[in-house]
This record gives sequence, structure tokens and C-alpha cells, in this order.
Amino acid sequence: MKLNGIGSNEHFDGVSAFTAEISGLPQSIQDEAKKIDGEAYNASCFEMYIYYDLETGAFTVSTEKDPATGEDCNVYYVDDNGDKHWFKVEMPEEFTSEVFAACTKNMEEKIHGYEVKRSVVFENNRGFALAENPDAPQPFVTWQFSENENGRRDYYWGHYTTDGEAALRDYFTRIMEYQEYGVPEKETYKYYATQHPIDIGTIPQCQPIRMVSFDMRECVEQGQFRAWGYVVYDIPLSDKQIADYELRAARGNPDVKRRMSEQAQAVGEWEEKRNVPEIRRFTWWYPDFGSFVTKEYISPEQLDERYRYVMESRNRTGRQKPIAEQMKEGAEQAARDNATRPTPPKDKDRGDR
Repeated sequence: MKLNGIGSNEHFDGVSAFTAEISGLPQSIQDEAKKIDGEAYNASCFEMYIYYDLETGAFTVSTEKDPATGEDCNVYYVDDNGDKHWFKVEMPEEFTSEVFAACTKNMEEKIHGYEVKRSVVFENNRGFALAENPDAPQPFVTWQFSENENGRRDYYWGHYTTDGEAALRDYFTRIMEYQEYGVPEKETYKYYATQHPIDIGTIPQCQPIRMVSFDMRECVEQGQFRAWGYVVYDIPLSDKQIADYELRAARGNPDVKRRMSEQAQAVGEWEEKRNVPEIRRFTWWYPDFGSFVTKEYISPEQLDERYRYVMESRNRTGRQKPIAEQMKEGAEQAARDNATRPTPPKDKDRGDR
């Protein structure tokens, strides 16, 4: 399953309620929703409610009891009329953790009216944030923060200013000064310079939080390719930026990991059904997660290529009609052809013999 985003955030009686927009549900659930909406079916109309207890700091998934079966349903489909239809779905623990983390981030994106625009977290759960509030006398601020095990952040040591560019410079200055302690960042985006040494004009102009240059092209990403160095950003680059500057994203980037995790499920199922030999498989089954995982030596590009092949195979299979139906259509076409074919004239001389 895939989390597409967090919608509304409402507060009542000591509880915050969130709407999580999801997709990629089991095919059986999607088929039931198609029966409800017919041609108006929309795969992006599945949602779930998440409650956050402000006193205990605990998240829970809201459920609705099915009057027919008595089961607690945790996902609903919003039909074309706006009505909700509830279903029970088994959710992997890592998926619910991802949803809870997204709700936490949603709560913290606004602090005292300021909206967090960029942030970096280090491995010791300390970090820095850049935020903006257009209605404040000093609209721009940078904070340091600490993050607890549930992802909640406590912001402090704010530097307020009326100058947006000055705030951005202060944000990167605070990050670079903290890097001197040798604590690595987490949840950042690394890109390798594969064709040119890192210099002015060889990387996107958005300020990186770290640049590392090699004296010569070195093997990186377990020897999968060579690079002149790498740059680290606190936000992901666009596909156009990556292509224009001939960069290559690291496998450990958050967006790359999410994409590979989703692709691994489709590829793993395909490999399993076709009994692909272990040595030729790109994935393996991880029972602790209850899902397929990409093998360590498989690059994102390799998985991408196999995933496209799997999806193209599915489309071809979906378009192909059963053999019996093809034979029936062939016979009907032959009968139509014979009916329109002109009858050859009779030979009178041969008829007298």
C-alpha cells in the first residue's frame, strides 16, 4: 500500500484527527469499490482516519464496525456521491508507522503560526528548521530542534528576521557549523557527480548542505558506478535537475527507497509466480516485514528496468483474449469472408462431359 498524503487535521476533546489518503490496496478491495462506483471508480479515493491522543501522545487507526459481519473496518472508499464504504484491510506494521510519522510531521509543520519550509535532522535527533509566517512582524525564522522517539519536535533558539535570504543563509550556516561535530545527517538526499568534477555550474544552484569531491573518479554504491564526488541536499532534486547536471541519486535517498519498496512488491510477485531461479532474482521475501525486499547489489536502475518489463507483461496479458474466444472469433470471421467471396463461374464444356 502507498501513502499519498495527509489531508485534514482537526482537533476536538483532546484528540487530533487526520485523514490519510492511500492507494495500492489489495485487488479484492479495489474490485469491491469498482462494483460500488462502476465507471466512476477512482483508485485515489481510499482513505483512513488516524487519531492522536494529545495527552498520551499515542496514535490509533480509527475503525468502523461492519453491521453485517461485526468486523472492525479500518479503510473506507469515498464513492462518487461522497458516501463512505468501509473495508477491513491487513496493514503491515511499517505502513502504519509511515502514516503515523506523516501525521506527526503534519502537526509540526506550523509552530506559532510559522510554517516549516525546510529542515535537516542529524543521527543524534538534533536538527535545524527554516520557517515562514507572512503575517508576523519578522516573517522568517531558523530554529534548532530536538526530536523524540515518536518523531515529535521541540523547537528552540530561534533566529528571527525580516530578510528571507538572510534566514536561508543562517539556516545553512547553522547546519554547517553543526556538521563540524562529525554527526551525520539522516533523511537527506545524496546525488553523485558521475561525469564532471564538482565545481560552479556542475550542480543545481539550490544550496547543498554538504559537498564532497574526490581527487579522481571513485567506485561508489558498492562498485555499481564511478563518480567525482557527491552533493547532499535537504530536499529532493527534480528529474530534470538530475538529468541536466548528469547526476545519479543514491540508493539510500528517502524517495528512492520508497519507490524501490513499491516496485519490489510487483517484481517479487512476478519472480515468485514464474519460479525465477534465486541467482537471477532481484528480490527476496523478508518474513519479518511480510513483504519483498530488493537485494543489496541490485541498483535502482536495474530494478526500474525489470519493474517496467513486469508491468508491460501484465498489460499484454490483460489485453490478450482466451484461446477459445480467439478461435470463435476466427471462425466467425472466416464465415463472413466466405459469404462475401464471389462464386466462380461454371465451365459449360466441362459440364457436358
